[in-house]
Amino acid sequence: MTTERTHRRYREAKARLFARARATDAACHLCGEPIAWDADPNSNYAPSADHADAVATSGPNGLFGRLLISHRLCNSRRGSKTVEDYLATQPQDARPTLVW
Repeated sequence: MTTERTHRRYREAKARLFARARATDAACHLCGEPIAWDADPNSNYAPSADHADAVATSGPNGLFGRLLISHRLCNSRRGSKTVEDYLATQPQDARPTLVW
């Protein structure tokens, strides 16, 4: 039995996101800083797949929503807030990147 995060469809979407983001050297969509692609997966600045709409608030199909690249730490800090609400709580010098 697969859990949500081990579901094939989610794993494939996450792999596509990472490949596209790494190829374009995309920055974290929440803070605008570079992603540490070769960092330990448990590092705060390692890549993470952030759901545009938080899974906790987006219903039963939330896991399969649009994914954006972020740092593991930024993704964790955002929690279930919307991107707009999260950015509103950040210092004024936060520079989010364009949402693809």
